[in-house]
Amino acid sequence: NGYLAPWHRIGPPEPNLPPVNVSTMSPNTCPPSVRAEQTLRPGVRTALLRNPALPTAAGLGLLTSTSSRDLTELLENPGISTLLAACAERVLAERDVPG
Repeated sequence: NGYLAPWHRIGPPEPNLPPVNVSTMSPNTCPPSVRAEQTLRPGVRTALLRNPALPTAAGLGLLTSTSSRDLTELLENPGISTLLAACAERVLAERDVPG
């Protein structure tokens, strides 16, 4: 029928994965998939964020590990989603708050 699922480029979701409560895990106990955004090279992270085909949820996970300069440049990109832009602005605002 010509319809492609949203995940047609990366494959289907993995079945039977147990839920993970990331808030209770230390960085040393997080599974590799949870820590992936922290280990990406900055240029790769920025390129992913600038890619209009990047799913918004994946982009949101990359924002807190992105430099302030790259977030500012990202906000100048008219192609990013409204939600991603709003969250990038919030991350920048929270970094500017002393404390």
